[in-house]
Amino acid sequence: MTKAVNWKAIDAGRDPRPILFDGNKLMRAVVVILVILLILGLVGWIQFGSPEGDPGIRIDTEKVEQDTSEMVEGSKRAIGNAAEKIDESINRDAITE
Repeated sequence: MTKAVNWKAIDAGRDPRPILFDGNKLMRAVVVILVILLILGLVGWIQFGSPEGDPGIRIDTEKVEQDTSEMVEGSKRAIGNAAEKIDESINRDAITE
């Protein structure tokens, strides 16, 4: 089976092969993935290797669940505190007028 040749690209002096990732984008994607894995490893969500010493990647789902629950609760408290402060400021403004 023959592939179609992109003659316009050849005439323009470009490489006629389709580019999914050029070198810069591919390197950026690899670096981003490595940074994400490093961060997840530092927080303890991902462990490289197992307690038995076997190579592999283990995701600590209990720690992920616990940490995300704490983040959700903290966000709820922060939103509640902000809402209370807004209500207080509205009440103060209404009293002073």
